[in-house]
Formats: sequence, C-alpha cells, structure tokens
Amino acid sequence: MKNIFLIITVIFVLTACTSHETMDHPQVTSEEIFIAEMIPHHQEAVDSSLLMLESQNTQVKSLAESIVTAQEQEVSMMQEWMRQWYPDSNYTSMYQNMMPDLTSLEGDDKDEAYLKGMIDHHEGAIMMAKQAQELELRSEVFELTENIISTQEDEITQINQLLDNLDN
Repeated sequence: MKNIFLIITVIFVLTACTSHETMDHPQVTSEEIFIAEMIPHHQEAVDSSLLMLESQNTQVKSLAESIVTAQEQEVSMMQEWMRQWYPDSNYTSMYQNMMPDLTSLEGDDKDEAYLKGMIDHHEGAIMMAKQAQELELRSEVFELTENIISTQEDEITQINQLLDNLDN
C-alpha cells in the first residue's frame, strides 16, 4: 500500500512540475494538432492587437498593426489547410487564452499589459512551432513554423525595447 501511495505521489509531483508553457499549451503531437491549436492562438493575438490600434504610442500601434496583418493571413491559411488536409477532423482545440483583459485599461497601463502579455504569448507560439518541427510536416507547415519562430523572436526583442522605453 505504501508503494502505491509513493508511486501516485511521484506521478502527481512530476505532473505538477511541468513547465508553464506546457500547461498553457497542449503538447503538439501532430501536424493537425499544431494547425488546429495555432489558429486560436493566432486569433487571440489578432484580437488583442486590434484593441491596441487606438494606442497613443505610435510604436505600440505599429507593432499591433503588424501582428494583425501577419497573423490574420496565417489564420486564413491555416483554416484553409484544415479544410483541405483534415476535412474529417474531429479534433477540438484545448487552447486557453493567455492575454490579459485589456478592455478595462487605458494609456501606458494598457500598452504595458499588452506588451508583457504578448511576450508570453509569442513564447508560447515559438514553443509550439519548435515542437511541430520535431514532427513530419508538409513543407508549407514547416515554412510557417520557421516564420513564426523568426518573426516572433524578433518581435519579442522589439517588445522588450518598447517596455524599456515605457519605463523611461
């Protein structure tokens, strides 16, 4: 009996010690899951960025516009891939929103919350893209993962610079 309790305790502790990224995102185990999960992930970035188009900070506004433009195109492309490649998919996304509620914030507080949230959000997308690259992917999907990693790593650098400017 003690051995069973010990095994259950070890499993519980190991499960509880998973990284924050894997808790926020499902494990990417197939191309289908990657695409199906990246669609709502990108859509959340678009939705949050649309709220920032009214920002008085022109650099934040420019970043938001860039995210909306790029990720709306990628969402459309991934939706088409799902229709073409996985028409009988019964996969249900497990995606949980990551971005903070920006609707009650204003000014620099809103800018800061958006920027900090977008760092975590981008890190999640990068993690998912890297997981997908470990799988057998169509060339189009592999190219998307490369683009996500490159673009969002660059945007994280830009966001950190914007946050530094907000603090000064």
